[in-house]
Amino acid sequence: MASFPAPVLACCVARAGSYGAGKAIDGDSIAMTGFDVRLAGIDAPEALQTCERGEEDWACGQEAKALLSALVDGKVLSCHQRGSGKYNRVVASCKAGRTDVAEALVRAGLAVALPQFSDQYVFAEAQAKSRGVGIWAGEFMLPADFRAANPSSVPVVRIEK
Repeated sequence: MASFPAPVLACCVARAGSYGAGKAIDGDSIAMTGFDVRLAGIDAPEALQTCERGEEDWACGQEAKALLSALVDGKVLSCHQRGSGKYNRVVASCKAGRTDVAEALVRAGLAVALPQFSDQYVFAEAQAKSRGVGIWAGEFMLPADFRAANPSSVPVVRIEK
C-alpha cells in the first residue's frame, strides 16, 4: 500500500465519503478518524469568545461547540468535501442523518453564513436574525474579527478520539 502525506490522505478519504464517528472540536470544526473537518459556508464564535445579551456576557463560543457536540458526537457523518483549508483541515458540508449540521448551527443563531464562499446558509441566517436567536439576541463580534483581534486565543489543537 502506498504511503501518502496526511493532507493528501485526508483529501482522498473525504472524497471517498467513508466516515466514522465525529467529535466537535469547536463550533464549526469536527475531528474525524485521521483528519479534521471545517464546516463549509459558516463561521461560529471561537471557543473563548463571549457575546453580549442585554448587559451580560455569555459564552457564545462554548454554546456553539455544545450544539455541534449534540449534533455530531458519536454519530456517523456523511460529509462532502468542498475544498481544503488551514491547518490541514478538509472543508466540507456534513450531515448527521438528515440534519445539515452547519444549517442547524446557523438556524440556532450560533454561526454566521459566509456568502463569499456559499449562499447555502444565507436564508437560514436571515431567519435566525429576524427571530433574534443566539448571537442575534444581542451584540457580538464576527468570529473572523475576534480571531484577528485575539490570535493567541485560537488554539490549533487536534483532539484525539
